[in-house]
Amino acid sequence: MAVQWQESNLPLGVAVIGIGRAGLIHFKGIRNNCKLKLLYLVDVDMDKVSQLIERNHLGGYVKPIHPSDMSTILEDPKLHMIVVTTPSFTHEQYIIAALHKNKAVFCEKPLAPDNQRVEQCYELSEKMKVPLYCAFQRRYDPGFRRIRDQVRQGAIGKVYVVKTCSRDSPVPSLEYLKSSGRIYHDCAVHDLDMVCYVLEDIPCSVYVKSHAWDPEIAAIKDDDTAVIVLGFKSGVIAIIDISRHSAYGYDQRLEVFGEKGMLKSENPREDEVETYSQKGVTLGKCHYSFPTRYEYAYQQELDEFIECILDPTREMLSGKKDTLLATRLAEACEESLRKKAEVPITL
Repeated sequence: MAVQWQESNLPLGVAVIGIGRAGLIHFKGIRNNCKLKLLYLVDVDMDKVSQLIERNHLGGYVKPIHPSDMSTILEDPKLHMIVVTTPSFTHEQYIIAALHKNKAVFCEKPLAPDNQRVEQCYELSEKMKVPLYCAFQRRYDPGFRRIRDQVRQGAIGKVYVVKTCSRDSPVPSLEYLKSSGRIYHDCAVHDLDMVCYVLEDIPCSVYVKSHAWDPEIAAIKDDDTAVIVLGFKSGVIAIIDISRHSAYGYDQRLEVFGEKGMLKSENPREDEVETYSQKGVTLGKCHYSFPTRYEYAYQQELDEFIECILDPTREMLSGKKDTLLATRLAEACEESLRKKAEVPITL
């Protein structure tokens, strides 16, 4: 049964499921959005949730909920959407439960462990006529969007090479990495999506070379540094440089080189002032991590999801086909590693 939400329903009632790194970002974004009303915070650590509510003076307004009581809050007619930021392996169960109760779902990637189950989530969303969104916030970064727009406008003519760089700061905890789905589904998937978003094209091949410099990461059979090469039928080559290590801050760059020039988005700085002296030029530090680096993108992403809830004909920047493609490419990266060879992309 399709649910019709209109402006008269505002503010939309929201539950945040999982109060980790991403959950706290969305907690802040929801609180600052006049179109949303936070109703529930759901996490296994009830003390942490209660402290967060008390610290922000939300007692009496926001209820702390244990995941075992999810079925209760999904019956609340005042709840319109959930934001899922729990460990990756739990996403699918929350998506399915919420969609069956006609609650819109905003979910951090991945939606499910593999492409077949991701597609099943979208099929349920379509059947219930309730919005489901997989968060790829980098599409909402102003610099990246301008590059994408200029590429499509032909500003640099025929594209030859695309380069992305994504280096984490700080190194995620081992506990997080164990449930993250490995570096290709957790980290590289954003770059894989960005390349396809900028080019509006699908790779025909992928090759990966990687290493784990951290013995603890190697012990859980994951990598912490990798280079991914994507080939396209047009001749375009995309190079993705990813690492869990970056001593100088959160490093996120995009470059597109073509016949008429080059487009480049560098790291925004915590302090945009450049100091020139006899010692040389000093730049401000990179952002420490993703919450501040992509603060604006997270806000824009959430705003657009609200608009898509209110207007079912509106499409998000990232939809079903984009999520399925990014997931398939992440799977292809792991296949390339297993085979130690370039692998063709089949969809």
